[in-house]
Parts: sequence; structure tokens; C-alpha cells
Amino acid sequence: MRIRKEAELEWAIQKYDVMAKGCQYYSKIRNMFHEARGEEDYDKNFQCIGRDREFSLFEESLS
Repeated sequence: MRIRKEAELEWAIQKYDVMAKGCQYYSKIRNMFHEARGEEDYDKNFQCIGRDREFSLFEESLS
């Protein structure tokens, strides 16, 4: 399950940025990881975190 390791690594890198966005958002992502059962779920989690990171970087570039 290579995607699981990649997703968990991305989560480890991003979790404090995610927490800064708010407790509710952090809880959503945390629950997604707790509920993940297979590669498809971890891929979805990985994509979700990546999209959020790209959007944050885009927002920063506008300011």
C-alpha cells in the first residue's frame, strides 16, 4: 500500500497547517484517515490534502 505511506507522510507534513485552518477542518481530515480502509480511501485523503495545500499557496500568492 504505497499510497497509504505517501498519504500518511503528507498528513504528517500538513497536519499543523491543517490545524491552523480550524479545528473543524482538522477533525474532518483526521476522521477521513481513521475511516480509511483501503488504497482508494488513502488516495482520496492524499488528493484532498494536496488540493487544500495548492489552494492555500494560491491564496498566499494573491496577497
